[in-house]
Amino acid sequence: MVERGYIQRLRSPKDKRVIQVRLTHEGMHIVDSLIDEYEKGILDSFAILDEDDKYNLIHLLKKLGRGL
Repeated sequence: MVERGYIQRLRSPKDKRVIQVRLTHEGMHIVDSLIDEYEKGILDSFAILDEDDKYNLIHLLKKLGRGL
């Protein structure tokens, strides 16, 4: 990922044994694109549900969440 310009590796100025990793602008662009695609996929999946189905799904997910 360093070679592709998605992340930078930087030595810590305080401790030379530590290497900090951070996303570059290009890396952030890739992450943003992936999040957009993921969100679109989720929305497309829920598009087949009518309002009653969505309500029931939310109710069941909340119930499961309380049980965990």
